[in-house]
Amino acid sequence: MALAAVLAAAVLGRCGHRPDGERSRPIAIEDQVTRELAAAHFAEDRMAEARAALAPLLTRKDPDPEDLVRAAVVELALKQRERARTLLASALRALPDSPAVHYNMGTLARMDGDLKAAAKQYSRAHELAPDDYPTHLALANTLADLDESSAETHYRELLKRGLDFGGSWYLTTLYRLSRILFQSNQTVEARELLQKFSELQDTGLSVPSVTDLERGRYGRLEPPRPEPGLAVPAGPPPAFAATAIVSKTPGASGILGLDLVGDWRAGRIGPPDLLLWGASGIRTLTRDERGTWASRVVLGRPVTLVRAFDLDEDGDLDLWAVTDSDVLLLVAGDKRFAPWKGTLPQLPSPPVDLEPVDFDHDGDLDLLLVGRFGATLWRNDGVAQGGRFTDVGKESGLPQDRPFDWCLTEDLDTDQDVDLLLGGRGGVFFAENLRGGRFRERPDALPAGLALATEPIVADLDGDGRPDLRTTGEPVRLLRGAPGGKLVLDDSAKGPAVPPNTGTLVDANLDGLVDLWWTSGVGVQGLQAVGRPGETTISPVPAATLLERVPPVVADVDGDLVPDLVGLGREGVAVAPGVPAGQKAFRLALLGTKDNRRGVGAVVEVRAGRAYRRIYWRGEPEVIGLGGQTSADWLRVIWPNGVAQTAVGVPAGTELVLEQKEGIVGSCPFVYTWNGARFEFVTDALGIAPLGFPMAPGELIPFDHDEYVLLRGEQLVPRDGSYDIQFTEELREVTYLDRVRLDVVDHPAGSEIYPNERFNLPPFPEPHVHTLVSPVAPLRALGSDGRDWAGALRSIDLDFAAPFAPYTSREALSPPWGGKFQGLAPRHTLELTFDRQAVRAARKLRLILTGWFYETDSSVNIAASRTPGMRIVMPILQVPDGRGGWRDTGPSIGIPAGKDASMVVDVTGVLSPQDPRLRIVSTLRLYWDSIRLAVDADDAPLRTTSLEPTSASLWERGFSETVEMFGEHRLERFDWDHLAAQPRWDQHPGLYTRLGEVLPLLTGIDDRYVVMGAGDALHLRFDARALPALPDGWRRDFLLFLDGWAKDRDPNSVEALHVEPLPFHAMSGYPYRADEHFPDDSQHRAWRLEWQTRPTRRWVQPLAASAPAFPKTPPRTE
Repeated sequence: MALAAVLAAAVLGRCGHRPDGERSRPIAIEDQVTRELAAAHFAEDRMAEARAALAPLLTRKDPDPEDLVRAAVVELALKQRERARTLLASALRALPDSPAVHYNMGTLARMDGDLKAAAKQYSRAHELAPDDYPTHLALANTLADLDESSAETHYRELLKRGLDFGGSWYLTTLYRLSRILFQSNQTVEARELLQKFSELQDTGLSVPSVTDLERGRYGRLEPPRPEPGLAVPAGPPPAFAATAIVSKTPGASGILGLDLVGDWRAGRIGPPDLLLWGASGIRTLTRDERGTWASRVVLGRPVTLVRAFDLDEDGDLDLWAVTDSDVLLLVAGDKRFAPWKGTLPQLPSPPVDLEPVDFDHDGDLDLLLVGRFGATLWRNDGVAQGGRFTDVGKESGLPQDRPFDWCLTEDLDTDQDVDLLLGGRGGVFFAENLRGGRFRERPDALPAGLALATEPIVADLDGDGRPDLRTTGEPVRLLRGAPGGKLVLDDSAKGPAVPPNTGTLVDANLDGLVDLWWTSGVGVQGLQAVGRPGETTISPVPAATLLERVPPVVADVDGDLVPDLVGLGREGVAVAPGVPAGQKAFRLALLGTKDNRRGVGAVVEVRAGRAYRRIYWRGEPEVIGLGGQTSADWLRVIWPNGVAQTAVGVPAGTELVLEQKEGIVGSCPFVYTWNGARFEFVTDALGIAPLGFPMAPGELIPFDHDEYVLLRGEQLVPRDGSYDIQFTEELREVTYLDRVRLDVVDHPAGSEIYPNERFNLPPFPEPHVHTLVSPVAPLRALGSDGRDWAGALRSIDLDFAAPFAPYTSREALSPPWGGKFQGLAPRHTLELTFDRQAVRAARKLRLILTGWFYETDSSVNIAASRTPGMRIVMPILQVPDGRGGWRDTGPSIGIPAGKDASMVVDVTGVLSPQDPRLRIVSTLRLYWDSIRLAVDADDAPLRTTSLEPTSASLWERGFSETVEMFGEHRLERFDWDHLAAQPRWDQHPGLYTRLGEVLPLLTGIDDRYVVMGAGDALHLRFDARALPALPDGWRRDFLLFLDGWAKDRDPNSVEALHVEPLPFHAMSGYPYRADEHFPDDSQHRAWRLEWQTRPTRRWVQPLAASAPAFPKTPPRTE
């Protein structure tokens, strides 16, 4: 396909191209290149350059009418209406029945403000191209803007066409029709349409932008169908050297290429080893640097099936082995494999297929098994830490009433969680992942009556970013991944039938396109560029006498970045080295930290020039072909936890171990303040109001929806007569902000103020402003690590006390702990000793604790709750028990409600004047910046003035660069002045508040709030000139009052996939009960229609097809 080019759905054909044989004159290659250049500029919004590129085609005596339309499209994009009008008039004389001409005349009429004329032109275009969905949508939208009742009829006609026909445009139909239904009080159907709208966005569909809607298909320049001879061919077929038998393997019936020892941190990745199994047991073959293969026996009894996975996350592969009677788990040691000492769940009969998978996205690998018993899942409940496997097949929703012969895992609906496909004698079962460890059958995702007796080949064959499916055996069928997570039958499938259980997918010739290889009686056969228009059959490669129905290994086993051919024959293991042909490649391995060690379940995308591959990662390093490119322009990994990580410009010939970046994904929105020179990061907010956030399975954390955030006078300085605050959503969250107010608190300079806020369980703290005068620091602060941290606790200075070693990714090589317990640490204590005389003389005793919490997330909490020895212990205050020990003073005191935030705890009557010691016990990564003891009476004078915002401007900003601090603990601050070049997540699917001034939504607590998504910023201004003069000897601090909620998108958060359901203050909890619902009165319906109109912003742009072959500039700033 050409890089970019001409008018989509162009002027004469139904689908935009002139039918073959209807061109009045041959197309000159120079003209084609000129049009492609113009379209490339158009795609990158370089309209002046697009105009200049087309100019030579327009100066001809008899310009092609299609070029007149192309030029008019560019002029409309430049808002040059009169130029466009002239070009369209000329085109209309030559092409009176062109839908493209009439469509763009309709767009021109809209620009003129003449909606009736626009409707007339769109209607004519629709008559001429009745199957063009965007044209029909443009007509419906224009009629709706005219308040014509016929608009609903058109929208319903579009709705009937369905997603398969409408694609992304279908989302706009759902949204616009829901608005009409809300206006006519048909709220039930309107909500159903909005729910469908969100669910479809979840599968990767993007809502067309305003510009997309204006241009449709006829108002843009897109690639034309390539002329004969101009298509880019696949690379040459791979070549292999003579076959050699490298090892005698009697009794072997299966072979895999695996990197058994994943010591990638120590150096290069290296080529894979070979694993063989069959009647003689299991053995490995390892090649040394001299090319000699060494054999090692793993198990000496017959096995029928082997699968490898990293059980204990030490980098080495452990093995699942199936015998005639049971399932074995063999754990890799220094020199041998040993049976696992635990007890596995019982099965009615041995499985016939199994697959390691992190189905619940908690960071460790579980096991999917199928057989005569149906399908089941063995959940890994902290096995590496001494836990067990738990059979959860029934509660997960998998069928156990029919037999299955095979299973596979993939993100089939591209919604960033793993789905399951089961098949065989019991039929086909598409198990859609609902998250939270549950699945449901989705029969509509597959063609009716589809039978898959044998396991198909599943991969993205056509390079559109969605997995496709090719059957094995007869008949040959090809199913394409389609919008909405469906697999649609492609009748153009061709090529030979692949015998069942023999195929393997690999890019053997390194051209960036996937090939299919299988064994036959004459050797190894292949389909090059399988599933593509250029699919060709590769002649059989003789490879000794290979066993049929045993998939070959096509992998780089000699380390030269050229795939070799390995087969299992009657004489032994046969290897045919690959012959270099000039194609480039690099080797890639994934190193999970938060997720499983080898990144099983990640989605890897590679873009090199025009070539694009999507790879569902199954844990093994892979040689990635780049064709003739010298580097991969883009490499993106969507890890199993849904977070994107990007590398740019990966050179050919290299080996890359991409380590999962550790960091905070969800906590709460950020607060930045103007400090007189720049916006500085102060803290985060609304962390005490999480929605659907579990502490353990079935145990959700209650939310406290209002909060006071302390802003120091040095942090908030007037600018041009106003206080400026930026409230941003930068994590994978959605924020619902209902109220904002700035309380200005004046007080004597020798005193301090703190709001009565902290994150804890009910009852929540009552609003109160604490005053402190001359608090005292501890004389000693002895940590459980043996260090005295008193010096770090004297003042708030980002010098933290940390008496623990956290569970971080840096310990991934030292089992049993790893980054999947991010935010946690072993149980630790901090013993505080205060001055006895100061305590005795105190009028009141209050602890002021300032700390920085490294947040856990839902998946961490779930994993910890199921792991032996792991406990989530929020800070508990203890006092001496008089017998040389300690006793709890009550439940947890909670944690500070933000980064480097403070909380005040009354310890009057708790701290003994005779033994003024306190001990804090916790397992959280809570970094104490300061802990002091207030001994005054909390009675310093205050003067509070409340300021309402004068402006609240919502805008798209992007994401701040993170700045790590505190050494290996890697705490994250955020730099307002620098934006991250590569966003790591998208917004929740759904509707957000329109950009611009949103002040009316923030003046009252009424559930008509601002909905913000990832990358959004809210610029708040308050009138500093409305304040009274500050008395001499006083200072001014601030309390920012906020009311709202925040919801992350962790795979184990509840009701976390979409913006909806919307929270409201009267709800009993979140998710709320079935008999509760968001307010549906006229005011809230009007709020939806007027304010909730912005579709999801897709920050992580797709690399397939429409993505650039080079990095784009970061998002704009305000």
